[in-house]
Amino acid sequence: MTRSTPLKLIIASIILLMSSHLKASLIVTQGNLSLTCNDSSITSVDDGQYLGCTGAFSGNDSNLLSAVMGYLDDFSTAYSLNGVWSHDGANKSDGPGYGIFTSNPESVSGTLAFDAPVNGIFAVSLKASDSFSLFFFEANSSGVSSFDFTTDGAGVNNKGKAQDLSHASFFAFTSDVKEASSPSGFSIMLFIALLFGFTSLRQKLKKQ
Repeated sequence: MTRSTPLKLIIASIILLMSSHLKASLIVTQGNLSLTCNDSSITSVDDGQYLGCTGAFSGNDSNLLSAVMGYLDDFSTAYSLNGVWSHDGANKSDGPGYGIFTSNPESVSGTLAFDAPVNGIFAVSLKASDSFSLFFFEANSSGVSSFDFTTDGAGVNNKGKAQDLSHASFFAFTSDVKEASSPSGFSIMLFIALLFGFTSLRQKLKKQ
């Protein structure tokens, strides 16, 4: 994927923010506080990059999957990504075997690690208290194995204090852009043989 320029990242963030406001019924309001996801919620990513976030939204992401998929599509539009998002309900940190994760750290900060490195672009929803936010990532060639988080942009109490993580949900992105296939070993050998044959033929013609 082509890296976004700073201007493109700014425009994408504005579009995501506008999209969130269009869904105002799901914006979290804690008393007179309005909770918004923030980049400081992801403190480090192992073998990958943090791309951005959207939220926070009231309720449980597990019960609002249709709306969540819409937020994911908004992100794709903002970043000019062609592809589809998918979600396996079993891939939740509070599910059997922790889903795609190795544990469910029920705290205001911690590390979410994957059973195996995750490749490509993906999103993770962090739910805390009665709200959640979506965080987006892109893996390096070796895949993201874990990331560190805080819930200050996902769920707070009426005093603005971050609440313990309830669960994390995983969303995968499949790109429609097909990568150019590399030539096979047989194709390379055939090309070399043809090139050698052509060179030999030219040398014979010169001698005639």
